[in-house]
Amino acid sequence: MRLRWIAALLLLISTAAFAENWSYVYARGNVMHASSVRLSSLEKMSKRFGHEFLWTRIGGREYVIRDAATLAETRDLLTPMETTGPQQEALTRRMQKLERRENELEEQIEEREDREDRQSPALERELREVEHQLRVLEAEEERLDAEQDAREQAAEARLKRLIERAIRSGIAVAP
Repeated sequence: MRLRWIAALLLLISTAAFAENWSYVYARGNVMHASSVRLSSLEKMSKRFGHEFLWTRIGGREYVIRDAATLAETRDLLTPMETTGPQQEALTRRMQKLERRENELEEQIEEREDREDRQSPALERELREVEHQLRVLEAEEERLDAEQDAREQAAEARLKRLIERAIRSGIAVAP
């Protein structure tokens, strides 16, 4: 169950890989990178191939790679895909805090208007400021997402070349 939760959390779906009709799974312990693979398949592969492996389906054929040097190169290729994690988490925490404050302000303004039948200029100014801060953070989130997408596309292009080289050299074998 723990593996399922971690795999689901870390599963990276790649539309580029799907569009090119290839898929892969790189697993190292509880950390997995994958494209176009069902969660149930990930669990089966993990049991079948062990702690660390690179599996691929390319050109309608399946291969598995367990070569230490190729796996180390794979790990190096995929690590940059994880670099926005801490930044994204910090940004999410900041946004959640502002969203809570936004909700509080909206409730306070509504209560005052209902009770006093008048505006709340100070609260409304603070609400506008919170909304502005949220827009700034949302732009930052979009920038981080775009950077992450670019890293994923570049890493997966390099990974595909690595896999093709492993197939040609015989390092990748049928499972």
